[in-house]
Amino acid sequence: MIKYHLVLLHDAGYLRCEPVRSSTSDRVIYVRPFDLTWQGHEFLDKIRNPRIWDEVIASIKEQGFASASVELLKMLADAAIRKHFPGG
Repeated sequence: MIKYHLVLLHDAGYLRCEPVRSSTSDRVIYVRPFDLTWQGHEFLDKIRNPRIWDEVIASIKEQGFASASVELLKMLADAAIRKHFPGG
């Protein structure tokens, strides 16, 4: 399951990886991560404040979601940051 999520993070542009492809097709079967991208660093920076992260999680639960995409997490984190740090 971790391999699958690493491929997804690579596909979304959050990880720099060396893709390992299938021997019978061009499909990526797993990746060897070696670094975060700028986008990955920005995302982690947005959610590192516990108050922001707690608000993001509360928003997801309030909406009744069992899980959330990274894009949704980013949107909710941006909204929480604007709320707590207006003009920042």
